[in-house]
Amino acid sequence: MSKHYNKDERFVPLMEKIANEIVNRVRQTIDIRSLFSSYTLNEAKNICYQAKQLLIQWKIEYQNTRNKLENDKRNFLTWNFEHRILFDKTDYMSQICDDLIQMLSNLNEYYDIFGLEMKIVTGEEQMVDRVLEHVSDLKKSFLLCHFDIFNRENSQQWYTFIEEFKYRSSIIEQEAKIFIHASFTQLRSSETALDMLIRFQKIDTTHILAYEMIQQFTSILLQYSKEIDEIYDLFMNYKD
Repeated sequence: MSKHYNKDERFVPLMEKIANEIVNRVRQTIDIRSLFSSYTLNEAKNICYQAKQLLIQWKIEYQNTRNKLENDKRNFLTWNFEHRILFDKTDYMSQICDDLIQMLSNLNEYYDIFGLEMKIVTGEEQMVDRVLEHVSDLKKSFLLCHFDIFNRENSQQWYTFIEEFKYRSSIIEQEAKIFIHASFTQLRSSETALDMLIRFQKIDTTHILAYEMIQQFTSILLQYSKEIDEIYDLFMNYKD
């Protein structure tokens, strides 16, 4: 590095420029409206994850370099710059990225659960479409977010947005729970339902509805027993 930066008053502005460049790059990458209109949920989630990793890595690299300098007895340089200048914006942006990742995961898990298999298993195509319509409306709410989510001055607006998202998501969850419980007491096929639940067990999710689905094994076993009885009755009626 150039000897020009051998003084704090010269080096700090350089570090601040690096931080600002990272901030600008993340801003350019994550525009909330295009994020939800131009990409799939998985793609959008990956974009936010990569941005978060960049923001985190900036702080890690700074700390690693600082530790090396402090542990090198031959080096008289110290890095003890004000964290607010270097990391206030990037730390906040990392938090926002994490919020986005959580909400994107929440939306995506609804689509994982209420797909074609759910329609086939329950036979309730209209009810599944109704749930998905509510999820789609929740997704569209991001297109109405017209403030800068990465500006800390808008933190209260962002907090309100998140709380509204959680509230609307909880309403969808309650409606979906009722639908799941009702549908799994009158299954068409235990085999298809069991295949679907086995798939859910393999999904890496903490979504409460996925848990609700897995709890339906009892209903599936009851349906299976019913199907066995029906087959037995048919056999007895036509065995001769």
